[in-house]
Amino acid sequence: MTAAERGALRRVRALVVDRVYFAHVADVYGRVERLTRRDPATWPLRVAALVHEEPRPHVLAVLETAGLSVGADRVLAVLDGFGAVWRHGVEAWVRRHRASVADVVRFELAHEGRPAARMRDAAALGGFLADFDRWATTLTARGGSPARPRRRRVRSGRRRGSRARGTSPPSAR
Repeated sequence: MTAAERGALRRVRALVVDRVYFAHVADVYGRVERLTRRDPATWPLRVAALVHEEPRPHVLAVLETAGLSVGADRVLAVLDGFGAVWRHGVEAWVRRHRASVADVVRFELAHEGRPAARMRDAAALGGFLADFDRWATTLTARGGSPARPRRRRVRSGRRRGSRARGTSPPSAR
């Protein structure tokens, strides 16, 4: 991501924050960040996460004010395709959104917070099933991060109520 794109992203954040900043938007943005951290070309997904609850006319104004009118088509393609996979058949949806299907599915995954069968079907039809599976693993890995592998916590000592100490677990009492 270039310095200009980072600046534009900050301006979009500020414009949205000036309005009501839903906790939901923050959650979706965080999940988009997890899924896109290594790919600076996916900035339209981060912008879409910030504005997806806004009315369309406000989205256009925010993009223009932030200086993102050049990349607005990618943001709008995500917003236009978002949610439609649930209302239409997957095959028809993939055909209709062919140019942006990977971005939209990745955004859907971030929005929902977990993979769904229709998302996976769309990824298979769109030809990026391996990418989708990687995104889903990244998103659902507890404590995981695209930037570094998950570390295991090592327990010290025995578990409370274990049979080794002569007591039964609470469920057996």
